This record gives sequence, C-alpha cells and structure tokens, in this order.
Amino acid sequence: AYRGANSRGHGSALNIWRARRPLLTIWLFAISGATQLSAQPMELDLRDPLSYGEPDIPFAGSVHTLVIGRDGTLYAAADADPYVYVFDANGAYVSRIGGPGEGPGEHASVWRIGLLGNSVWTIDSRLRRLTFFDLHGSVVATEPIAPLVERDGRKEFVMLSPLADGRVVGVAGQRGPRGELPVTMELLISTTSAAAVESLTTIDWRGRQYQVDFQARQARIQGRNPFGKSDRVVPCPREERTIVVREDRAEGAATSQLVVEHLDHRAATSSTWRVTAEPRRATREHLEGWLDTVTELEILAEAGAIASVDEGRRAVSEAVDLPDYLPAVPNLGRGLLDNAVFCDHDAKLWIGAWELGDEEGWRVFDSLGRELGIARAPEGRIMTATAQYVWTVLRDPYDVERIVRYAFELDDDRR
Repeated sequence: AYRGANSRGHGSALNIWRARRPLLTIWLFAISGATQLSAQPMELDLRDPLSYGEPDIPFAGSVHTLVIGRDGTLYAAADADPYVYVFDANGAYVSRIGGPGEGPGEHASVWRIGLLGNSVWTIDSRLRRLTFFDLHGSVVATEPIAPLVERDGRKEFVMLSPLADGRVVGVAGQRGPRGELPVTMELLISTTSAAAVESLTTIDWRGRQYQVDFQARQARIQGRNPFGKSDRVVPCPREERTIVVREDRAEGAATSQLVVEHLDHRAATSSTWRVTAEPRRATREHLEGWLDTVTELEILAEAGAIASVDEGRRAVSEAVDLPDYLPAVPNLGRGLLDNAVFCDHDAKLWIGAWELGDEEGWRVFDSLGRELGIARAPEGRIMTATAQYVWTVLRDPYDVERIVRYAFELDDDRR
C-alpha cells in the first residue's frame, strides 16, 4: 500500500477574459507563497514557431502521443499506425521505428510510447506486448503482457507504462457477459507475466463511454460520452508517477472539486490536492451538436441495422443522459487515456477545462497543486511541454496533421 494522504486546497475563482485569437496564448499567474495567485494574469506571447518536417508517409491516424528526449529528439505515435516517428531537435524528420506485422520490432498498432534510460518503449495493445528499442531503432527486448486471471474469469489488463525496476503500471477491468464495458477498473502495479499484482486504487469509468444495443436488429454502438463524469488516469513515466484526477460535484451543483492524487511508484507514497472548477451548464445545443458527429449512425442506417438515423440519435441521446453541467474535464477520447489531461516533461499537470469557453484550454499546475496559469490553443491541440517549449498538433488546409513547437520563457520562480 502507498503511504501518505496529504490534502491541499488550491485554486480560487479566476478572472479570465476572452482570448484575442492568436495561434497560441498562455497566461501565467504570479505565485506568492504556496496557494496565492496574483489578481492580474500576465499575457505571455509564444514565439519562434517551428513546424516539424513531413515523415516518409503521413501519419495513419490522429497523433496521440509526443515524447521529448533529453537532447530534444521528438518521438511521435498515431492511432492505427505501426510506426514511431523520430524528429531531431530542429524539427527535421529522421527515421521511424517499428513497422507493420507481428514479428520482433513490429506492431499491429502503437498505443503507448515512452523513454526509459537509453531505450524507447512501445506498447501494442492488439498484440499485447511491450517492446524496447535502442535509440537507433534496433530491438532490445520484447515481453508479452499476460491477462489477469481470477476465480470469476479473465480480467483484461491494459498496460500504461513500464518502471525502471522491471514492473509495469496498468489498469484492469472485466467486461460483462455481453461485452458490456466495466463500470470500475483497478489501477495496478504488476509484472508483465502477472506473477505479482498490487492494487493501488479504483478508477470510476462509468461515465467514460456510452453503449447502446439495438437488440431487435442485433446491432450495437459504443463510443465516447462527452457528457459523462469519470476518473482520469495520467501516466508520468519519466518521474515514475501516476496521477488520478477525479471530479467531485454534488448533483446540480454549479462548482466542482477536482481531486488530484499523485502516486509515486519509486517511494511508494501518495499525496492529494484539490482545486475548484466551475463547469459550464449543459444545453440541448451541446447534445445536438455532438450527435451530428456520431457518423456511425449513418452507417448503421445504410446497413439496415437501425430503422433510421433519427432512431439512432434518440437511443444515443438517452444513453448519454445529458446532465445539468458539463464535466469540468472534457472527454476528448474514447479510451482510458485522452489528451484532455497530461503530464508534461517537467512534472507539470495540464488539465483540460470546459469552463474556458469554446476554445480548447488547459489549466496548468505544478506538482504541489499550485496553479501556474491558463493555456489556450484555438487552432490546435497542446500535446506536451517543457520549461521552454510547447508542442501542438495542427491540421493544415489539406487535413494533414502537423507538429508545431513554440518557444516561451518562464521566470525562475514560475518554472
């Protein structure tokens, strides 16, 4: 069991004005003491945009992970793509690691990537294995990821990251008899063979996805529920920490408490802090706008699996159950992890916030729970950051994703 239960209260109501629509803007708040934020935020302009070169082939899907090496090398992975793409510190495309297949060093799909010592590691969720490469792309080791087997049957184990001592961090949950998604999952430390398993905490996943069964026609649709409230798991492999973000809000309440739990795997300790959030009210327009994006309904209607798109829309709208308020942290992905919450390369925590308006926005915190400021990227997704740079992913006029880096400076007392 992990030691410690520190609780810190941070985050008063913030006076945030509308952005002036620059490509990317960050507001930083001067910190006085441990919890006080200055009344007036100061605007910090990012400069020197650097567009990364094009790889030999375009990304197969949407870029989901960017990892920065200590020498500035960037490693990128995308949905449904068997490669890890490598760029140098100046943004030039260098090479790619892996490839399609099931042999050593090959992937069906790269789900997670990271750095451990002088190795690049990948997790293939389809082939259920962990692969280590050297920095030149040669295979060092491959380890299968075993499922967890309990008395009540097989429990699926989803690995999140390896640790320096050879163990791995992951989550486990058991689907229902008809493939229903698990309501709760366990955050675990295990070996890849599942020979030794330690349970750390329980993850509430009930609001993460929706699922609708059209039983009369033997059809099912499931996907991301943008209105559901659920816990978030944030791996921080470089510090060997995992962060869990939970939203605590009473029914109908206008404010929420984000409960942030830090689990330090090296020291086997934990700490917790809280921050206040003020999510926006949910409206029928939010629901209707989102239903327009559920293109699977058109496919089911064309295949005769449902009588009409309108029937599907009614069933899905009932399944998601529009709440009074939007979740304080938006759901931006279907799976366990998404880009609405991430840990950057300097141990800062970035939390996506509905309360910032229509633009994508993040609240940025240090590891002690002090709020450093607000970041917005109206034309792209912030993916990761260091003390000097922010990386975003943009779509060009041809709908091709581009990686762009921006430089900025922080005063020493705000790093």
